[in-house]
Amino acid sequence: MKSKCMKPRILLKTISPKGWFYIICMIVTGGIVVSCTKALGEVPPTPECATCNPVQFDHPYMQTLMMFLGEMLCIIFYAVSRLFAPKRSKYVSLDALQAQTKTPMSFKHTFLFVGPVLCDLLGSTLSNMSVRHCAASVHSMLRNGVILFIALLSFIFPEFRRDFDLPNVLGLFFIFLGLIMVGLVSVLHSSGNNSIFGVLLVTSSCVLHAAYFVLEEKLLKKVEIDGNVGVFNEGFWGSVQMSVLLPLLNTYPKKQPLENIRGWVYQSKNSGAIIGLIIGFVVSTAVYNQCGFQTTKLTSASVRSTFTALRPVIVWIISLSLGWEKFDKLGTPLTLFGFFILTFGILTYNNVLIVFPHKKNHNRTKLEYEHIPIVENMVEMKPVLQDE
Repeated sequence: MKSKCMKPRILLKTISPKGWFYIICMIVTGGIVVSCTKALGEVPPTPECATCNPVQFDHPYMQTLMMFLGEMLCIIFYAVSRLFAPKRSKYVSLDALQAQTKTPMSFKHTFLFVGPVLCDLLGSTLSNMSVRHCAASVHSMLRNGVILFIALLSFIFPEFRRDFDLPNVLGLFFIFLGLIMVGLVSVLHSSGNNSIFGVLLVTSSCVLHAAYFVLEEKLLKKVEIDGNVGVFNEGFWGSVQMSVLLPLLNTYPKKQPLENIRGWVYQSKNSGAIIGLIIGFVVSTAVYNQCGFQTTKLTSASVRSTFTALRPVIVWIISLSLGWEKFDKLGTPLTLFGFFILTFGILTYNNVLIVFPHKKNHNRTKLEYEHIPIVENMVEMKPVLQDE
């Protein structure tokens, strides 16, 4: 039997206007999150105490804590949704049917987030550091490498392995090719703020975030939990872990501690730009997670991860307009070409752009039904909690 998926087609026809609204908000707020992080490093130097010399604002560990506080704000969205929840439909959604096979969320299950959140904590801290050492747009592009590492880690589990097919393998190849090109161009055509160190940091963060996503998905397959409640739990445990680590980071090593909490407070208190960017970062983190959750709910996890890959475009526009990055006659076109290869790989891997035929019968059968319009309250909703 020949595959019916031999010519390119994009499976986005069933997205509702409401779905597009959340997709656009997700892309924009995701770009704002990265841009706020970059902007904090571009603020004019300010002193960390009354008698100190001005220094750059560089507090990646406190930035990670702010991220977790932003995630905790998602409990507000949950409370509002429960308050204004529409009447229950007479139809039973596919998600509700799947939920019957899972264990209902209880207090003891909140502790299961500790392990995944620790990976998120370490990965986010390295990511915050990398923004200071490479261009914000390059950072956003390289972060898509998490897809590659998720695939490699997921392949060890039989339930994931059976879905790997020719388009997925070729998609991963193009993702790898695009990442290599973007990384090499950022190093070879450095304009002063790009470096090998930044590329290594963001790559390391991708490995840790991949472990976080795989552990989280294993958890979500067993426990039924609302997406916003899940994000709140991650924010809570992340804040707890950072509260334990920060006093240690603030005192070790003695000569030059890894973090300076008093310096962070003093710089924030005496700079309107810094406090504004921190607030913008926290709020954008909350809105980004909420829009991401709603995007997955109204469309699919594949659509969410596909459009998340477009976030570098927003970051690039902001970086060029604010002068953080300069147009390079050779480096910029090569970076764009690498980004196109990377995006093509993501679209192919997620089966959004169908170019290569599927070889496995169960994948072909599943794909043939994806183009059929579905009623919104019957759509499959797989909660993916976070990409940052």
